[in-house]
Amino acid sequence: KIISIWQAAVTADPSNAQNYFTLAAAYYAAGNSTKAIAELQLAEAADPSATTQAEQVIQEIKSGTANVQ
Repeated sequence: KIISIWQAAVTADPSNAQNYFTLAAAYYAAGNSTKAIAELQLAEAADPSATTQAEQVIQEIKSGTANVQ
């Protein structure tokens, strides 16, 4: 359910990178690293100033050290 809520938020405001980060966290928490990374890449496209943070989280996901709260 949380994923569908954040998917709606991304659809409603596609320029808001934070929505993508939150959706990525929801995917990651649900065990879907691939979709989490895809959402982070969309965050980068939506807001290039988020690139550094998104790349850091992508690397943490890939290495298995991401901490989602």
